Formats: sequence, structure tokens, C-alpha cells
Amino acid sequence: MGQNKLTLIGRRKLTVEDVNEIISYDDELIELYTPLGNLRIKGEELQVDEAFSVNGTVEIEGKKYELSKNSNGSNG
Repeated sequence: MGQNKLTLIGRRKLTVEDVNEIISYDDELIELYTPLGNLRIKGEELQVDEAFSVNGTVEIEGKKYELSKNSNGSNG
């Protein structure tokens, strides 16, 4: 725990490991709470394919345009 691993395949599939919670989610923005801070994924036609299957892993499909991280670890 405490280290995120992100795997991006093209612009269509993103796998994020070590996720504690999905804070918010719609087809243009997904925000995840992780031990290292909040991770925001912006794009189009975003959808969560698999959530918390193994080790807090979340799989996201759709066109990703921007990934950003808030390193303070706060989700509020």
C-alpha cells in the first residue's frame, strides 16, 4: 500500500491500483481517493469497468485527456 500503479493502454483503457474509494464518477470525470492523494481522470465516454477486483484495482474505459493528482491525500 501507499504506491499507485497506473497502466494506460492507448487512450481507451486505464488500470489504477491501490485505490481506496471512488469519490465521484460520470462520463467526463472520475475522481479516485488513494493513499497518495486524489487522482482525477478527465475524458469522454468514461466508464468504470471493474472496481476493487484485486488490491484496490479500478479499470476505466473511455478516451482519457487529462490525469491529475492532488498529493495532500484529502478527499474533501
